[in-house]
Amino acid sequence: MFGCGSGSEPPRDASSRAAHASAPPVAAAPSSAGGTDDAAAAGPREPESGVLAPASTDSETPEQRLALYRAAWATPRHHPALLDEAARPARLAPGAYSCKVSREYRLRDCRVERDADGRTFLEFADGNLLALRGVVYDRAGALEFEGWLTDAEPFGCTSCAERCILDPATCSCTPLPVEAIAACVAQPVRFTLRAASAAGTYRGVLVHQVYYNEYVGDGADRHAEGFVAQPERLEITLVRGAPKQSG
Repeated sequence: MFGCGSGSEPPRDASSRAAHASAPPVAAAPSSAGGTDDAAAAGPREPESGVLAPASTDSETPEQRLALYRAAWATPRHHPALLDEAARPARLAPGAYSCKVSREYRLRDCRVERDADGRTFLEFADGNLLALRGVVYDRAGALEFEGWLTDAEPFGCTSCAERCILDPATCSCTPLPVEAIAACVAQPVRFTLRAASAAGTYRGVLVHQVYYNEYVGDGADRHAEGFVAQPERLEITLVRGAPKQSG
């Protein structure tokens, strides 16, 4: 979907997905594997309304163009209002969990933490289709999650390798506009988890906005002009206990 030479167009088959970046988060709050970390729990601040990375122009040097893209990937992530409100109870006990984002993925590491104010945080570690962190709380017999993306370059927010940004003539992949990347990485992450039939298991669906170039023209005149965001439904699974080691 997003590799060089793909054209960065929306796939006709929604199940087609690209590999996600595994680099450490750029603008998301770090987590503490050993327990409560108030700085991590506070989370990153959401950008001001309408503030996006500056647009790229043809007059830039390759290095300046790449710097614009890196600034877009470093856009501050969504800041849930829940972080500024009184803590809400959550039935999840702190500790190790298994989770996956998308039915096609196997279970990966997740962790539940509770800060000094009583807020409960759920983190989906690197290795999932999307790495996430956010607040989880009980509501109407279910668990509500609101958080932010923690991947440096999240799935759905990038289209080409850096070499395509530095020298577009050497690559058939057309990079997303920096405005699209900035909007994508700042999107909120919200979903509802409900208890499944298996003990200690919860399931839900995340609607994640995936960004694509929008193409106009025909034949030799066809080119990218602007961008479009399309929702993709990703199944979420959460299971009490660390994932079993394979092989």
